[in-house]
Amino acid sequence: MKNIEKILGLENYKILKILEGNDKNKIIKIIEIETKNKNQKCPLCGECTSSIHDRLKPIELKYLKLFEHDTKIVIKKKRFICHKCNKKFTEVVDLNNKGKSISNKLEQKVLKDLLNYNLSIKYIAQENNINSESVRKILKNAMSNYPEHVINLPRVISFDEFKADTKKGKYAFVLNDPIHKKCLDILPERKKEYLLQYFTYCNNRHSVEFVISDMYEPYLLVTKIMFPKQNM
Repeated sequence: MKNIEKILGLENYKILKILEGNDKNKIIKIIEIETKNKNQKCPLCGECTSSIHDRLKPIELKYLKLFEHDTKIVIKKKRFICHKCNKKFTEVVDLNNKGKSISNKLEQKVLKDLLNYNLSIKYIAQENNINSESVRKILKNAMSNYPEHVINLPRVISFDEFKADTKKGKYAFVLNDPIHKKCLDILPERKKEYLLQYFTYCNNRHSVEFVISDMYEPYLLVTKIMFPKQNM
């Protein structure tokens, strides 16, 4: 079990059981775990306690694959009681962010996959056993700290590129307004993740109705994700 804990990045948790289940006609691994922490610090008075009051309803989280099988983590959080001040409190675990059914480890894996512009959103979703909308949310959340772009996009835009020896690559990206025959912007690269970052902060991108581009796959993916109302 210790080797599996290490492989899955669960060194701070004890694996209780590994079971097989079924999800959408696929065999999946279900791993039941609990924390190894024996003592918890009371958030009210600061006293340490090892007294478990009860356990909460099990939480299921989608996790990294185990031996090529989709995997779910099941954990029952412990609720402790402090005998000094009678405060009851739930232990803190670092497996996921509050309210999310996807583990932090799986989110990191999705972000790593997104850096590969040869992979589509659909493929990444299928490979990680989540839906495409979840992949988009992970991507947008990761980009939330990037500076805002102020470009006012017209109703019709077009993508193009030209060969250029930029620090980012061999091709520069050109954003055009084909109706008024204007160049709106020139970017130092045309990779999917860079364009997604760029267009995320164009406030009026949802008003774009037509996107003109060639069949270069990153352009098609960016168009599908960033301009849901467009017609190609």
